[in-house]
Amino acid sequence: MNCYKYLWFINLLLLAFLDRLTKYFALLSEKILRRDFLYWSPTINSQAIFGIKLPYLTILIFNIFVLLIIGYLFFLFSKQKRYHYLMPLGLIMIGGLSNFFDRCFWGGVIDFINLPLWPTFNLADVYLIIGLGWFIKKSYRLFYV
Repeated sequence: MNCYKYLWFINLLLLAFLDRLTKYFALLSEKILRRDFLYWSPTINSQAIFGIKLPYLTILIFNIFVLLIIGYLFFLFSKQKRYHYLMPLGLIMIGGLSNFFDRCFWGGVIDFINLPLWPTFNLADVYLIIGLGWFIKKSYRLFYV
């Protein structure tokens, strides 16, 4: 049995746990300054990505719609045994689910990493960006290479 095809699932579970753990500690902590570059500044962000102001219900409906599409793609690629797509889609899924969970239970996303000239973000946002970039790169290679 090839156990490597399940390794992506274990990695996703560990990353999801790490995201929830850091958000938990962010809520318990106060603002911390590190070397004038990185701030640990916990906030509840009720806006959309990059601080775009949208109604709360619009953000929730959009999140549900995107999560359903990603879930469908995840199911489709796993049925077709295209396992190399599961990790990027999984990153997008756990990032989106974590932020959706925050919106439902906290009224906004728990953001805590603050860099100069950049909106405050969290690990789930990092997972979303990395997963999306990775998926686009793999899709580009599928259609154009």
